[in-house]
Amino acid sequence: MNKTTTYSCVLGCAIAYLRAASDTTQEELAESSGTSRATIAAVEAGIQDCMLGRLQDFAFACNQLPIELFSLAEKGAAHLTSQGIKVRYGFIPEVAESREENLLTKRSLYPLLRQFWKQG
Repeated sequence: MNKTTTYSCVLGCAIAYLRAASDTTQEELAESSGTSRATIAAVEAGIQDCMLGRLQDFAFACNQLPIELFSLAEKGAAHLTSQGIKVRYGFIPEVAESREENLLTKRSLYPLLRQFWKQG
């Protein structure tokens, strides 16, 4: 069975990774970026899309340049692809909300990506 995820989920994992690396809580990230903790949780889970400006706010709040956030996500997506996991680009609500068995979510992807990013 082919495994699939969305780029939004990979990007959300990258945000969670940078947030944890900067020792920032979801509440602190929400406050510094002008949004709610619930929004941070949804974006990190890949179930809510957000505008580029908000992604930049997230990166800056984690003491990173936006290019670092996107570079981390791109490297993560390439790693997943090399592991046989298909990454669908763009936010695809039908996929993100799907209950398909082969859809990988943050719960299963984050540990894999965190380990990969720590090595790199």
